Amino acid sequence: MTNQDGILKEVWLAFTTLSDAQALIELNNPTKANDEINHAKIHLNEIMSKWSDDDRRDAMSQLECTVAEKFQEFLNLAKGK
Repeated sequence: MTNQDGILKEVWLAFTTLSDAQALIELNNPTKANDEINHAKIHLNEIMSKWSDDDRRDAMSQLECTVAEKFQEFLNLAKGK
């Protein structure tokens, strides 16, 4: 299996696992849904572990906001702002 094949496999596994999680949410089973979401994260982390630092930085720079901004937003909501 080539590296590309391995990545495609992990993407497919993550996608199908998230699809299962969505079905579990619709069936009102959030605990199992969260388990499936965490399982999907394992597949996504496997992909990201093969990325270079530059690839990782590039992907993160395309996010709409930074983790720090999201955390501050969360704190503001918790404080009622």
